[in-house]
Amino acid sequence: MKTTIQFRSLIMSAAFICAVPSIGLAQDAKVGGIAVNGAYTERAPTYYELYANGPHAATGVYEVGNSAFGKEKSKALDLTLRMKSGKHSGSVGVFQNRFDNYITLVNTGNTRGADGDGVDVFLGPAVESRTVWVVNQTDAAGAFDEHKVLAGFLDRRHALDAYRLSYSADWDRYGEPVRLSTDQLRWWLTYAD
Repeated sequence: MKTTIQFRSLIMSAAFICAVPSIGLAQDAKVGGIAVNGAYTERAPTYYELYANGPHAATGVYEVGNSAFGKEKSKALDLTLRMKSGKHSGSVGVFQNRFDNYITLVNTGNTRGADGDGVDVFLGPAVESRTVWVVNQTDAAGAFDEHKVLAGFLDRRHALDAYRLSYSADWDRYGEPVRLSTDQLRWWLTYAD
């Protein structure tokens, strides 16, 4: 199944085609059975995730969207074992769900970057990591545009992969990421530009 989502306004527009295929197999026997399911899901960013630039009426939080966001993608797999014994039955299941380009709100502490906009944070799956990466993004002319913070990644490669997935394949407007501890990041967000 494919879903087309379009956002339009007087000055902004975006279009996404999202796929949501899934497959499942089940085998039952007298004493139980097994079921395996797999799914791939794509989600287009919402209008406010793309274009927000002001206070949210319901929460009072200042939100800044990112019009360069790509689709959020997930791959899921689950396995279920079913058991029967007389009038008793039960099942045990395990599952895994992995996300690429996960889009979420991140509390930046109302911090503004050098350009006056909020600091964008890409949050990876390793939330316990005490290392972050800061990318200096450039404009079309090659001049500094804004900082991007990559947090929750195991290493530089994973952080850069997540950053690149948020942009078109030919995106090259960024410099070498700078490694910081979370304490250094906190200091930088508080005292530096």
